[in-house]
Amino acid sequence: MAETIILSGCSPEPLSNYLKALGVLRLIVEQKQDVTAKGCWKNDYFTLITNISTKHLVDFFLQEYKPTPLVAPWNGSTGFYPKDNKKTIESIINSRTERLADYRETITIAQVQVDKLKLVVQPKEKDDKKKLVTRLRNNLPEKAVKWLDTCTLINTEDLKFPPLTGTGGNDGNFEFSRTLMQQLQELIDFQTGEPKENANLLLQASLFNSTVPGLSFTGKIGQFNPIAAGGANAAPGYDADSRVNPWDYILMLEGIMLFTSSATRRYEQSQSSDFAYPFTVRPSNVGYGS
Repeated sequence: MAETIILSGCSPEPLSNYLKALGVLRLIVEQKQDVTAKGCWKNDYFTLITNISTKHLVDFFLQEYKPTPLVAPWNGSTGFYPKDNKKTIESIINSRTERLADYRETITIAQVQVDKLKLVVQPKEKDDKKKLVTRLRNNLPEKAVKWLDTCTLINTEDLKFPPLTGTGGNDGNFEFSRTLMQQLQELIDFQTGEPKENANLLLQASLFNSTVPGLSFTGKIGQFNPIAAGGANAAPGYDADSRVNPWDYILMLEGIMLFTSSATRRYEQSQSSDFAYPFTVRPSNVGYGS
């Protein structure tokens, strides 16, 4: 019998919470916990309609969840180049848990493609980025291609970046894939695959909006939840540190991969194809600049 699970930590706003709800639903279905699961927002909470119990849901994320392997060697400081900080990416390569098997394979293949192009720093020009992204899309496992299709689009003339993921999976100096690896390391022991000490409390806060006093968690979340980024007016007083639950960030990026881009072209037009992206419109100027 289907059970209704109210995820009070997954509200329609801010955007990070909306995407987090989609991430929960996507992972339950794609990782075969319940392929018939459905969800909707009701009274500003995401309601999961599923054949699994609340305990099963929590145990799945703590013990079995396999992260979608996100890599972005076209961005800077991602660990694929000689001068990059390789600490995080090497911790995944040297991991032993089956939960990160897809990640290890993806990183290894991506590094081979970077080396074949003889890149020693991130490609700066769009043509060079396009060559790298094309090679990655042709060689990476299908699970990793989901991310490429979310944050890049290759058409006949150019490399396009859908707006939801910034400029190819980064928001200024905030690089999404590297941050995901760091946040995973906060929750999962990369050698054993077991959840770390605070992983359950943080998951309860993320999914069910429970209070976790005394736990300090920082990080970046960028445009998806500006109030969590800290800074001026973020708390009583003058400013505050960022407060980003690692599960919020991880599940947000898992949900964002439901928004893949595609190439379109109007019938019988000679111009090259452009990209289409869900819930996105191209703005046009009206009126006067004055």
